[in-house]
Amino acid sequence: MKKHNNIQEAFIYPDFGTFYSETFGSETVYNSYSHRLHNIAKVDESLFSSISIVDFEGQKFLMSLDFGLKLYEQLIKELENKELKKRIKKELSDKNKSPAYVDFTDNPIELILEAKAGKPESNQNESYIPFVALSFSSISSIKDSIENECLNTIIPPQITHVLMTNNTPIAFAVQRGKQKKNDPNIINVYVCYPDMPGFCDHGPVYTFKNLKEAKNSFIWKLLGGMDYAIPVNDLGSENYAYAELMWQDNEDKLRAGFGSKGIKV
Repeated sequence: MKKHNNIQEAFIYPDFGTFYSETFGSETVYNSYSHRLHNIAKVDESLFSSISIVDFEGQKFLMSLDFGLKLYEQLIKELENKELKKRIKKELSDKNKSPAYVDFTDNPIELILEAKAGKPESNQNESYIPFVALSFSSISSIKDSIENECLNTIIPPQITHVLMTNNTPIAFAVQRGKQKKNDPNIINVYVCYPDMPGFCDHGPVYTFKNLKEAKNSFIWKLLGGMDYAIPVNDLGSENYAYAELMWQDNEDKLRAGFGSKGIKV
C-alpha cells in the first residue's frame, strides 16, 4: 500500500524492507522484541498498515508494516490503555478519511513482533517493500502473563548474564572467568547470539544492573553507547519478558552455539 506520512523527516531514511530482503533474503523472518507502533492506517476492512523508524545495527530505516484484521483485533483486545483503545477505534471507523488513520506517537504501543518482507510496491514517488506481520503481542500482556502466573524461568541456570542493547536482550552469556579487580564491571563470558547459531564470542564485557547504571558509567560516555550485560537475577520484569521469549524462540540455536564451545546449557 502507499505509505502514509505522519512525520515528514521519516522519509529521509532508506526503506527497511528493501535493505532486509537484499541482505538476508525475502524468506528470512524478522523478529523484534521491542517494536514500537506509532500509528495505524486502515487501508480496507481487512488490511491495516503502520510506519515507523527502526534502528537496526546502528542505522536508522523507515519500516512499513502491514497486518490483517485478526491481528488488529488482537492488538485492540490486549491494549490496556482504555483511552488510546477508544481513540484508535473511533479514528479508524471515520468514513470521511481515506485511508482512516490515527497517530499516537506520544504514546506508542510496544510489541513483540515477528514479520516477513512482503512483495515490492511502488508509486509515482517511491518503491519499497512492506513487512507483513506474522504475529505480535503487546509487551504489557506478555509482562502481565509472566508476573500474574508466576511462571518459573525456562532460561537454564548456567546462563548468568543477558547481553543487552539499550533495554533489549540480543544474546545470552555464560560466565567463564572472574571480574577484573581494577574494574568490577568487566566480566569474562561466552556470548551466543540467536542469529548466529553455532558461533559463540568469548571475551570481556561490561556488566551493569540496568540501563540507567550503564548509561551513567564512564565507559558508556567514553564509547558513546555500547552493548552491555545484565546479570539474569537483576533483570527487570520487562527485560525478563523479552529474554524469556527470546530463549523460547531460539533455544535450539543457542544450545547448539554453547555446545560448540563445550558448554552444557
